[in-house]
Amino acid sequence: MRSHVRRTILAAAAVVAVGVAPLLIAAPAVAAASDVVINEVESNGDATDWVELINTGAGPVDVSGWILKDDNASRTLAIPAGTVLAPGAFLAVDVDPVPGGFGLGGADMIRVFEPGATTPVDSYAWTAHAATTYGRCPDGTGAFVTTLASTKGAQRHRRPQPHARGRQR
Repeated sequence: MRSHVRRTILAAAAVVAVGVAPLLIAAPAVAAASDVVINEVESNGDATDWVELINTGAGPVDVSGWILKDDNASRTLAIPAGTVLAPGAFLAVDVDPVPGGFGLGGADMIRVFEPGATTPVDSYAWTAHAATTYGRCPDGTGAFVTTLASTKGAQRHRRPQPHARGRQR
């Protein structure tokens, strides 16, 4: 009798385990905040400076409420609610129309923070305006270089030229 009860319990446990396992495997991938990085920065002194983010992860990342800051911590720009980056997606944010003087100068930096965070998810600093833009090569993972052309919100197809003016933090 004891062995029959033991077999029944083991069988029930196996059914529960088999029933739960597909739920764990079928859950959608959600990327970590660290999968979102600065990919390209336009700071050439014209009227439209911008920063581009890319999701390098395998799942979507909700960047609603994330904060962009330049070299002055009091100047901030929040990413609008409902902004989700799909895997491999780019988000270009214009920073010049922001009240309070947010902009990207010749010697400046851009920092990206999760809401309420004090440590940036990513940052990049430079010492002079780029002739075009500063961008990662390859997209999302490489070192920052001076690009051959702006690729705002899109994948870069041409190999940019290395530079030594900016520094990644």
